[in-house]
Amino acid sequence: MAGPDVQVEVAPGHELVLSIAAAVGGSESARAIRAHAPALYQRVVDYAPSAWMWAHLVTVSYDAPPPRDAEALLARIDRSSAIDLQRRLVGYYVRWFRRFTPVEIMDAAIAGDAKAAATFVRTSAADDPAWGASLRSRLAAGPRASKRELLALAEAWYDEVFTPLIAPTLPALKRAVRTLRRKAGGAGAEDRLVRLAGWSFVADPGIARVVIVPSAVLGYELHEFDHGSVQFLCMGLAGATARAPAVSRHVLAVSRALADENRLRILKLLARSDGGAQELADELGVSLNTALHHLHALREAGLVGRGGRRQAYRLRRSRLAAYTRRLTEL
Repeated sequence: MAGPDVQVEVAPGHELVLSIAAAVGGSESARAIRAHAPALYQRVVDYAPSAWMWAHLVTVSYDAPPPRDAEALLARIDRSSAIDLQRRLVGYYVRWFRRFTPVEIMDAAIAGDAKAAATFVRTSAADDPAWGASLRSRLAAGPRASKRELLALAEAWYDEVFTPLIAPTLPALKRAVRTLRRKAGGAGAEDRLVRLAGWSFVADPGIARVVIVPSAVLGYELHEFDHGSVQFLCMGLAGATARAPAVSRHVLAVSRALADENRLRILKLLARSDGGAQELADELGVSLNTALHHLHALREAGLVGRGGRRQAYRLRRSRLAAYTRRLTEL
């Protein structure tokens, strides 16, 4: 069975949105942005302090006509319905959120039901303060006010940040992507391009297309989400453009997966015995949503075998041993 269509796309509209996400997320690569326009930066943080929420707007840019420039993004925001924009912002179309919050609760929350809004925040943001604050802010404002303020912020960002700081860097970004594609080469080049940039991905079931969005401003950050049958992978290129000696992709992937206390605690628990997601969540004292997020990262790095609600996760000791051996070879 054929896999999803994979495409790599660099577009000004995408980079405008991701520059906001990078700034709000505290990326080192966006330090100049925050210093250049501190008042505007504070306005976007007040609107939504979650980088993830801003990154969701890449789907709006993607729906704009090619070449998906910044002007097309602004026009698309202006023409979009307030309800649709609100849904994109709050993750209504992302399967991850639908697993934990029923669609009817999301709909009621977006329509202004305070009880549903509280449920939405509780079920999707128990351990992510920035996302929770963003959800509360947008749901309290309502779709019309959210759209009106979003358009004003995007237009101001275009004038004050994108035009002077981001637009001049786009030719270099395109050259970097062309270089990566030449290195990847041949069939399956898109997947190898992602690996060359220091990332990896697995398309979810039901995904017809994967859109890889390389970004200079994201630095070492990654935003991955879906919209309908399209999965987006917005990846920073800092790992690909660094001049330090190359490090094994396996070492990079595992090191990223281990850079979190809860993931290390999960490995310690699984070293004692296999365990289910809910059992691990209870042991850690976190939500099931958070435990599944960490387990997904550990699975992607190959450290944990596939499990589920009814099937136990297990530690892949051979993979951990291989990582240890490669560290000693650095």
